[in-house]
Amino acid sequence: MKNKLFFYLMLFVFVAGCNSDSNSDDFGVDGVAATDVSLNINAITLAPGDSYTLTAVAEPENANQNVSWASSAPGVVTVDYTGRVTAVSTGVAYITATTISGNQTATCVVTVDTANGNVTAVSLEWKTVRLRVGDDITLTPSIFPSNAEDPHVTWDSDNSDVASVTTDGVVTAHAAGIAEIIVTTRDGGHTASCTVFVGDAPTNVTLNTTTLILPISEKKGILVAIFAPSNAVANVTWSSDNTAVATVSSTGEVSAITAGMANITAKTVDDEITATCVVTVLPLEMVFVQGGTFTMGSSSGSSDERPTHQVTLSSYSIGKYPVTQAQWVALMGSNPSHFRKGDDYPVESVSWDDAYEFIRRLNALTDLNFRLPTEAEWEYAARGGNQSEGFIYSGSNNIDEVAWYYNINSALSTAPVGTKAPNELGIYDMSGNVTEWCNDWYGAYNANAKTNPTGTAGGAHRILRGGSWTGSNNLCRVSYRTFNLPIARNNWYGFRLALP
Repeated sequence: MKNKLFFYLMLFVFVAGCNSDSNSDDFGVDGVAATDVSLNINAITLAPGDSYTLTAVAEPENANQNVSWASSAPGVVTVDYTGRVTAVSTGVAYITATTISGNQTATCVVTVDTANGNVTAVSLEWKTVRLRVGDDITLTPSIFPSNAEDPHVTWDSDNSDVASVTTDGVVTAHAAGIAEIIVTTRDGGHTASCTVFVGDAPTNVTLNTTTLILPISEKKGILVAIFAPSNAVANVTWSSDNTAVATVSSTGEVSAITAGMANITAKTVDDEITATCVVTVLPLEMVFVQGGTFTMGSSSGSSDERPTHQVTLSSYSIGKYPVTQAQWVALMGSNPSHFRKGDDYPVESVSWDDAYEFIRRLNALTDLNFRLPTEAEWEYAARGGNQSEGFIYSGSNNIDEVAWYYNINSALSTAPVGTKAPNELGIYDMSGNVTEWCNDWYGAYNANAKTNPTGTAGGAHRILRGGSWTGSNNLCRVSYRTFNLPIARNNWYGFRLALP
C-alpha cells in the first residue's frame, strides 16, 4: 500500500502542472461526430493462420478517427483493437468497425478457406521507409490468402529518379525526395504501396512527446521519432529500460504492462542519436466486453424497466472496478469523498459533471478516449455479457456474495473495491458499493430493437445504475434504474470508465 501511495503521489506531482484546452463531446472525445466510415477493403479470403490489418477512415476529414472492432464469429476470425484480423478456422465472419463518435459502421466479409484460390488482397510490411542516397531495402509482399494459386507480383515506382525498385522488390534511393513504391498482383490486380522518403543524415532526433501516460494493458501509446534537419531520414531502434512496466515495438507502439514508470528510447541506427520518453502506467484495469445481443430491462421490475427490448452492442472495454479515491486524487489533486478510509475505496460524492472533468483530464494526458459507459453497455456488462448466466445481481442470485448494500455487512459505508466476488466477466462491484453514473440522459424505454443505443437526445437527468452501500437489495438488481441531475453529488454516487 505504501508503494502504491508513493506512485499516486508521484503521478500527482506530474499531472498537477498539466493543463489542456481540448474540447469534449458527451463522450469526452475530441473531433466532430463521424458521418461515414469506410474500410480499405470490403472482402478478403484468408487461409487459416493468415493475418491482415484492416484500416478504417471516418468522414469528414476532421472527424474523430477512433473506432472499435468486432467479429461476428471469433471462432472463425478474430480482430484486435488495431483492426488486425486473424483467420482461426474455416468459415465466414463479418468484421465491423464502429466509430466511437457518430456510431457509423463499415464491414468487411472475411472468408477462411483451406483450398487454393484467387488472390483477394496484398499488403507490405512497411507503409513508409526512410533511406539515404545510396541505401537500399527489400520490400516483401504478403499475398492473401497465403495459399493462393498465383502469388506473382510486379513492382513500380512513381518517381524512379528518387527511388527505383527491381522485379524482386529491392528499393534503391537515388536522390532526396519522395517516391511511392507500388506492388500489384497478377491475379486480380490488387495493390499495396510503400512511401519512400530519401534525405540527409540527421543531426538531432526528438519524439512526438516526452511523457506518456497509459492505463494497464492499454496498447495504444504511439511514439514517433522526428529528425532535424527537416529533410533528414534515419531508421531507429526502440527500447524500454523497464519491460515489466512497458514494452515498445519496432514501430514505436508502447504497451502498458503493470503500474510504474519506464523510459522508452529511440536510437538512430547509423548515427546513434537518442531521444527518450518517460512512460507512466496508471493502475486502471479495463475488461474487454465482446459485443452481442441481449434483452434489456425487466418484465417484473419497476415501471421504467419496461418494456423489455432487444439491444445489440459492439465490443468495448469497461473498468474492472469503480474509479478509486487514489486514482481520483492522482489526477484531480483532492478527494471529494465522504468516506476517506483508504486508497482502494471507490471515489464518491462526485457528480456526472465531475466524472467527465476527470475523464477530460485523463484523455488529455493519455491521448485515449475514456468515457462513461452507456446505460445499455453498463447493463450488458453487469449481466455478464455473452457469458451471462441470468443472475438477478451482477454475478450471483445471492446478493451477499457480490454486493456491499444496506445490511449488516456494509457497515453503513462504502468498502474497498474488488472485495466481493466478480461477475461472469471478472468485473467487480456492479451491484452495490457505489451507484454509478452512465452517459445517457434518463428516458422511458420502448419495445423497439436497438443497436448501440445512447439514450434520449436530451433531458434534465442522467442515468445512475447498480445500487449502493445505502440501498436495498432491490436497488442492486442489474436492471434497476435511477437518475439525478448531472450536478448532483451524494456519498453513494461514483462511476467507472469505458473505452472507446
